[in-house]
Amino acid sequence: MAQAQPGGKGTTTVAAPARHRWRSALALAGLGAVMFLVPSAYAIHRGLPPWAAAIVGALVFPVAPVAWHVTRERALRRDGRRRQLTGGDRFWFRLVVVGVASIGLLVALAGRDVWTAVKRHPTWWLHWTAPPPPRPPVRDARLLDVVPDDAVVLVWSRGAAYQRAVAAGDRAAAAAAADGEAIAALGAGRLMVALHDAADTLDHMRLDDLATLARRGGVVAGGGLATRRPSPELLVGVTDAWAAAVDARLAGQGRRPAALIALLARAPRDAVAALAARPAGAAGVAEAVAWLRVSPRGVVVDATLRAVDARAGAGLRAQVVQLATWLRALVPAGCHAEGLALLDAVRVDGAGRDVRITARVPAAALPALLTCIVPATARPPAPASGPAATPPAPGPDAGVVARATRRPRPPRRGRARRGRTRRGRARRGRTRRGRARRGRARRGRAGRGRAGGGRARRAQGDAGAATPPAP
Repeated sequence: MAQAQPGGKGTTTVAAPARHRWRSALALAGLGAVMFLVPSAYAIHRGLPPWAAAIVGALVFPVAPVAWHVTRERALRRDGRRRQLTGGDRFWFRLVVVGVASIGLLVALAGRDVWTAVKRHPTWWLHWTAPPPPRPPVRDARLLDVVPDDAVVLVWSRGAAYQRAVAAGDRAAAAAAADGEAIAALGAGRLMVALHDAADTLDHMRLDDLATLARRGGVVAGGGLATRRPSPELLVGVTDAWAAAVDARLAGQGRRPAALIALLARAPRDAVAALAARPAGAAGVAEAVAWLRVSPRGVVVDATLRAVDARAGAGLRAQVVQLATWLRALVPAGCHAEGLALLDAVRVDGAGRDVRITARVPAAALPALLTCIVPATARPPAPASGPAATPPAPGPDAGVVARATRRPRPPRRGRARRGRTRRGRARRGRTRRGRARRGRARRGRAGRGRAGGGRARRAQGDAGAATPPAP
């Protein structure tokens, strides 16, 4: 940068190394902040206390690169040979190597959880006290206050008007319908539904319709829903078997299902529906959480299941893959390509006890979802006889599906079946014992044949002697 001298006689130039030092300092601060924040935020995301997260971040920066640089520079100084790179250049090289190695290894092991941790805990170092527990996405906490403690499944959903507005990208309409939401709790043959702004939430459905759907699905036993009005904007419907427990919750007695609510709190704030379940080991599932997000770009579904053990987790992943194969076989021929593209968008992964299912459906594929996949899963079974029992013509992928679902052939028992062992050769008569056994069997059959022939000839002779000759 040129500056004029006093009196207008010439100019002076600011030294270039000064600008270089400022740029190096800013670059060092930015890179060091990233190297410290990424591992420490992931440690906070995994539940470590702040002091442990600070130690993890400090090990990556500045402890590891500084310790490496000081140790190597002392060795080079004792060597005494002249190097082409300066000490600063060597420090930058070591700093980049440590940063890439540590963050790359963390991303390889944890995947997308690293980015989730950085988004959720970018300023954890400002809060050294214990963070508050995550809140569920429910806007009105009174909906959770009426849920009995023995609930097994908890389902939350925004109103139908809000979901349509979010899908269309209409922020004004979404803000106007933001208060409508519902909570449904399921127990052992019991159902409870709590609504805020019932008209907007149910989209002109009645509680009796929900009870009918629950009975048809086998979720609850017979009977309707008894209604409660704790406030003008709240409406509660409950089956008779759960009415006493819900009344106790409305009176401020009993406890909320803390474990289910903690599972529901894992759903992001922009979710429009979420599910949390603790089925007590039914079907090998210890707990499950899922949520739905809607935007003008499409629909995103995330579900995480935790099995009772690692073996059950592997079985659950296999069942999900079999379910996808079954759905591929049900896709009608009229929308075969669209339906298979939707099923290909489903990703199943996980390890150990965890099973994660992710599905991203673009907005352009939603009509195919409603016209292909949903009717195919709701198709009633064909009768045992009659024209409807005739199976449909196989589609282009029928052979692939048949090969994928075919039961594998059991392996051969070994060389004994093929006659390659001592026992197998004995069976085939290739040993001394086998040849002797075959000889005895052959002589026995021959003896029985000769004895049978003699008896037949003697019987024929006696019959000839007793018969008088013809005239």
